[in-house]
Amino acid sequence: MQPDDLAATNGRRSLRDAQASVRIAIIAAVGGLLLGGLNSLSNVLGSPYSPQSLNPGGGVFALEVLAAVLGTPGAWAITAFIAGFLTGKIWSGPLVGVATLLIADLSYYLIDSTSGYAALSTDEVLYWAALAVPTGLVMGLLGALATQPHWWSILPGLAAPATLAALARSTGSGHIQPWPMQVTLAVAAALAVIILTTWSVRIRQRH
Repeated sequence: MQPDDLAATNGRRSLRDAQASVRIAIIAAVGGLLLGGLNSLSNVLGSPYSPQSLNPGGGVFALEVLAAVLGTPGAWAITAFIAGFLTGKIWSGPLVGVATLLIADLSYYLIDSTSGYAALSTDEVLYWAALAVPTGLVMGLLGALATQPHWWSILPGLAAPATLAALARSTGSGHIQPWPMQVTLAVAAALAVIILTTWSVRIRQRH
């Protein structure tokens, strides 16, 4: 290979690497801010005890359900899975999974504290950050594996909705039950259908 050709090849590789890094950063930032932001804002605007509540003393039913659903380990695990799925790269899936959950953790507590809903607790931030690392690594990797063009990719793919269903709990105040669990199980079922559909399309395209 001529020096000019080698330089051009290296330049294209560097550009692809830079684009991949930007893509990872965008996925992590958007995913983390959406999860942490929506989780916190649903509390801030929906809780009857929040000074910023849209319905002080009564709460907003839909937002209370959303807060209960998003505040579960299952929702956070699935967010890391989706982040890894969107990268489609085995090496970057775990990294983007961890980054997404760490950003979600910080944004959640920062919005809670700046809105006056709850005081900032360093212990809670560090606790959820510690959980974010193993959860993000595992679920981000599963998400990336689920995109691979092989028959076995269905296994890590279905692990995601199975995890969400297994972690489903009746959380939140009594007056919003049983909606948080029903919504979580419905999302798990929809995710399973999406995973099966995308997997079957990939397999058909290979043959």
